[in-house]
Formats: sequence, structure tokens, C-alpha cells
Amino acid sequence: MGNPQSVQKAFDPSKANENLLIRNVFLSKSISDLDPAYFFEGCAFPENIKSINITINSAKVNWSLVGTAENYLVRYRKIGEPSWQAVSSSSNEVSLSGLNASANYEVQVASRCDGKIGEFSNSEKFRTLDTVCEAPGNIRMSEVGSNYAHINWNALPGRNGYSVSYKQINQLDSEWKEIKIWYGGLGSTLGQLSDLKSNTEYVIKVASICDYHKGEFSNSINFKTQPAPACETVKGIGTSNITMDAARVNWTSVGTVGSYALRYRKVGASNWQPQYAYTNSRNLYGLSANTDYEVQIASICSGSIGEYSASINFKTQSTPACEAATGISTSNITMDAARVNWTSVGTVGSYALRYRKVGASNWQPQYAYTNSRNLYGLSANTDYEVQIASICSGNIGEYSASVNFKTQAAGVCEAPTELNIVNITTNAVRLTFSSISTVQYVAVGYRKVGTSNWQEETSYSTTGKYLSNLTPNIDYEVQVASVCNGIRGAFSASVNFKTNSPAAACAVPSRLRVNTVAMNTALIAWDNVNGVTSYTVRYRTVVAGFISNWSSVTAYTNTANLSGLSADKNYEVQVSTICGSSFTDYSASVSFKTLQGGGTGACDAPNGIQASNITTNTAGISWAAVSAATGGYVIFYKPTTQSTWKEILSSTNSVALPILASGINYQVKVASVCNSLGKFSEPITFKTFKTLDNSVTSNVQNAVASSTEAIKLYPNPVVDVLNVSNISGNATYKIYNASGTLLSSGNINDKKINVSQLAQGNYIIMIEQGKDIFRSQFIKR
Repeated sequence: MGNPQSVQKAFDPSKANENLLIRNVFLSKSISDLDPAYFFEGCAFPENIKSINITINSAKVNWSLVGTAENYLVRYRKIGEPSWQAVSSSSNEVSLSGLNASANYEVQVASRCDGKIGEFSNSEKFRTLDTVCEAPGNIRMSEVGSNYAHINWNALPGRNGYSVSYKQINQLDSEWKEIKIWYGGLGSTLGQLSDLKSNTEYVIKVASICDYHKGEFSNSINFKTQPAPACETVKGIGTSNITMDAARVNWTSVGTVGSYALRYRKVGASNWQPQYAYTNSRNLYGLSANTDYEVQIASICSGSIGEYSASINFKTQSTPACEAATGISTSNITMDAARVNWTSVGTVGSYALRYRKVGASNWQPQYAYTNSRNLYGLSANTDYEVQIASICSGNIGEYSASVNFKTQAAGVCEAPTELNIVNITTNAVRLTFSSISTVQYVAVGYRKVGTSNWQEETSYSTTGKYLSNLTPNIDYEVQVASVCNGIRGAFSASVNFKTNSPAAACAVPSRLRVNTVAMNTALIAWDNVNGVTSYTVRYRTVVAGFISNWSSVTAYTNTANLSGLSADKNYEVQVSTICGSSFTDYSASVSFKTLQGGGTGACDAPNGIQASNITTNTAGISWAAVSAATGGYVIFYKPTTQSTWKEILSSTNSVALPILASGINYQVKVASVCNSLGKFSEPITFKTFKTLDNSVTSNVQNAVASSTEAIKLYPNPVVDVLNVSNISGNATYKIYNASGTLLSSGNINDKKINVSQLAQGNYIIMIEQGKDIFRSQFIKR
């Protein structure tokens, strides 16, 4: 019993005091029983004592390092025996050998600091294995390839599994690798080794696992992997899609080769840049413009790179000259703002703009990513000059010649007066004001008090405006300005208000459901929550064994259209409520699967596609219902000049297309959703009405041959009869509600339109006179 080597190591004849201490350790249960000269209370005892690699007669013990410890003293014994065995260690682990089989042991560890021993840790207990865990016999190789091998042995009863260890022969730094096979029973047992090196000698051995502890290994056997097959040279190398900083390299696929090594460099350079590819092409990025390069390709066979091909040379394109901007003009000039426009320059992605008062020395810089830019904070009745330059490869090109403009004089278009706040709710407010007689419409600016950015909306009513989507319990300020002849005047002084606090705490949305699912979209809904500001909807793909990141959208009603989804994928979706600055937990997930594309057969394409109720920015689309369309319909639409379709879903055989551009030709097509997405119908074409504003270059403002005055409606708001000025006798009208539904139409007689039959509310009116169209809004009281 005990470990003679450990005892001999612990009792060093040259260290009498220490030997006395260790002898006392054998007999002591606590460090407090020892002479105080031999222990140190400030020396912390080790923690996290663990016993591992337990066999029938040995075990390894390790623990967490103690920062001040010089070394450690380990004592152990059979549970119930009075005497301890001891061994010292200079590291945070020790191996105990010579133990008895089927025995329960306890072990404790103490730190040694400044030559003195601290308090022992709590006991770690373990039990040695009950019987000898015999190694399996008849070890043999059943199949050996260039990068794999199969090993067999005769199984033994009562085993949890087996441990197979192997390593390369004749390689000094080769380490044993281990695989474990967790099954037992009688009969032949198989171990499969992969990722071996070709044409290489290995040694292998097998141990049984008994009571989840590894026993002794079998005698080892040697084997050698097969030589790797010859790695064929890559051929047919070419380049394409060469730009200033990129190129695509292509080559002919090589047999069963799964990957390739590619290297490239500037011609004349010494160092290669490595790349790898899993197909027979590779894009190279970050190249220098107008530079000669060479590239070589090699096959990778069994993890080894074969012989590189001969070099193929190519040259990147030169950096184009940064063309100056042309066609510079100004529009929408007010007292304190102006819009600068210019002709787009080739592939230029951004522009530098600078402006100043005529005669001033310092320019004010601006940058733009399109061919227009709004300038704000200008002085009234002041001459300005502006210049534009293209930005190419991060460098600003030559500035254009100056284009001059002058801001409007103050007082040209007086601001509305008597601005009042009425009907404040948690997220909305109604404004009232009085406007001058020449106003076209009113610009309303508002922001949270203390913030810098204004939100601006348009009011076609000259007496009031309803603001929504505000944040509860927040201080706001609001201003109004008149727009006369397309020019906005100065804003009024600010009026402040505070939205109401939510009446109740936010509730988690209930009854989350998926109404319609298509190939790339899904329409979801839930029960509305009172007092809500908005909702956050998050969704993600569901793949076994993999958790993807959430994507989220904001919804202001109790529905959301999820777009950009992948076809034939499983998704989960959740929704959370936002009330002011607070928000709830997300609801429980609801799962759905997007449809596959390419439906045929009974899932017929709808016919009878029609466009109706067309306005400047909306249109109604309807079609004949398809009985098999149990999943609803998918509607694709786009301007005829564009290639990308937008997608919207409908559970019925009609839909309203929102947020269209005015005066634009659109295409629309519809597909049924059955068990999968069916074929699309042939597209139809329609055109939205053209908006009358300062930027439209049409003959609308000359609708009446005898007058250059714009068409006007009055009174507005109206009770019974709407008067129309500056029209001829052959004008017609159409009146729509806010949803785009046509309510009334006819000829305009005596320049009057009877609207007494309309309910109170806001309406859109379209007046046609020959080829000219006038659009406006009015309020029915």
C-alpha cells in the first residue's frame, strides 16, 4: 500500500526539518496540529482539485495555480485509514501510482510559500477501477488508402467503448492522436482513421474503456498509407472581367480535384500572393491600376499542392480621367435654401460641391452621392456662386465654372399665423393656422425639443395639419411656412407641445399568425395592442444545428410584409410592442416555410388583369380569382424602364399598389400561390398621373390658352360647391378618397363642382383639360 517512490522523494535525508514535517503530515488531519514554525497562514490553499485518468492502480490529480506558491504538497489515503501518504510537486498536477484496485481514496493539496506550508484544501475523492481493463486482441488493418485507414479488433464484453491512438513513425515531433468509439459488445469492431498523409508509415494501438476509464493499450502494429495519385497540371487558364483593381481568372477543371492553389504577383516582383479556389475560377481584388500581373494555378490532391502551371499575364485597366461635371443648374430657390442639379458623370459615384456668397473668399464644402444637392442656411436676397467637381478613386477632380443664383427676398411669401395645437394624443396632434390668400400649400416642420434635425411634411389644407407617428410623453416644437408659386417662404416662430403619456403598460402582442406565404415574402399579422407606438418584428431562418442572426423590421400597424426571404426555407418570426420609450419582450415564435418556385398545372396564372383608380402615386390592380390559389397571390410590379421587380402579397384578387412615382409607365404581373408558387401572368402596363409642382416641365400651368395663371380651387375647406378658376369650358374632374378609390367624376359646368354628397374628410381631385392634368387636395366639411 502506498507509493514507495513518492515516500522516498518526500523524505530527503538532507532536509531533516522538512522530513519531520512530512512525517507529521502522514499522521495529522489538520495543519493546525503541526509546529507553527512549519506552516504559513497567509499561503492560500489550491482550489478546483480534480482527479482524472483513473485506472485500477493509478490516478492523476490537478488543481488551480496559486500565485504565491513555490511548490505544492499533496497527501492522499484510503478513506477511513488514519495515515496519509505524501508527495511534493513543482507544478499544479501530480500522478499517484501503486494504488489498490476497487478502493476509495481522498486527496488534499497545500501550497508552500517562503518555505512554509499553508492550509490543506478540502478533500477530492475518487475510486480506482474495479478490475483490470484488458486490451482487445487480434489488432489488424482491414483497408488502407492514401489518406485513410480502417482498423479492426476482437471486441470484449462489458466495455463502454475503445480508444484508438495513432501517430506517424520516424517523425520526432509527431504526437499521438486519439479517436474514441463508444459502443461495446461481442464481434468484430471497426475504427476509421481519416486525414492521413499519403505514403507515410504510422503506428497504431487500441485500449478498452471500462467504467468510462481507459485501460492498458494493446501491442502496437504498423501500417503505411498508399501513395497519392498524380496531381494533374492545370490547363486552359484565361482571364476576364479585368478592371482597374480586379480581374477574374478561369481554367479547365481537373478530373476529381476538389480545390486549387492560385498565386499571382506584379510582373518583376519577387513575392507571390497566394489564393485558393474550390471551383475552376477565382476573382482577384485590390489590384493596382495600369499594372502587368502574372498568375499561376496548381491542383491540390490529397492535401498536397501539385506543380504550378506556366504563368499567364494580364494588365489592369488605366484609371480614367476624372471628368468635370456639366449641366449645372439651380431650382427650388427660397429665402434660405436652394437645390443644385447637374448631369451625371459616367461611373462617378460621388461629387464635391462648394458654394459661397459672391465676393466672399471662403468656400463652403458639401458632398453628394447623386447628381443633386440641397443647400440650407442661406441668407435671403443674396447672390451666391456654386461649383461642382467629380470624385474619382477618392480624388477630387477639377471644379466646374461657377453657376450663380440669388435667394428670394424676405417677406415674399408670408408665414401662416395663429398657429395653435389641438387634439394632442400619445402619438399624434392636430395643428390649426391661418394662411395668406396666395399660398399654394403649407410646409410643416417639427422636431423633438433639443434635437437638431427637423422633420418636414406638406399640408395641402391651408388651415390645418394632422401629425402622427409621434413618440409619447415627448416635448416637440413645430413651425409652419407658406409655399407660393413653388417657393417656400420663411418659417413661423416655433410653438411647443408635449405628447400624452401612454395610458397603460405595453402588452406583448398576441395571436401572431402568418396569413400569406410566397417564395420570397410572407405577410404576418397579430392582434392590435392599445396605446402602441410601433411594433418590432424579427425573423430568421431555422436550420437544424445552426442558429442564424435575427433580421428586424418596424411596423406601425398590426401587420408586416417580410420581403427578401429565400425560397423553400424554414423561418421563425416574433413580434414585440413599443410604447413610447419602453418595449415588451418578444412573443412566442411562429414558424413558416417559404414556397418553392416554378409551380405548374392546377396553379394557373390569373387572367383579366386590370389597373383602376390610378392617381399620381397609387393604383388599384384586380384580376379573376383562381380557385386553387389557397395561399393567395403574389404581385410583381416595376417601372418599365427598370429591371428589378418589387413584390407585394394579397389574400384576395385585388390589391392597391402604394408609393408609386408620378407620370411613370408601370408593368404588373400576378401569380397564384397554391401548394407552391404558380406561373406569372403576362404583364400589363399602366401610367400614373403626373404631379403638378414647380419641377414638372409640362404645359399644365398653361392649361387655359388665354391665361398663364395656375388653376385654383376655392373655398378650401368647402361645404357644398367647389369653385374652379382659370379653366376652359371642356374640363373634366375626378375625385378620389385617401385610399385611391374613385368617388365622383364628370364635366365641370360653370366652373363649379357640387361636392355636397361627399362625407366630411380629405379628398384628392384630378382636373383634365386636353393633355394637361391638375392635381390638388381639398377638405369637405
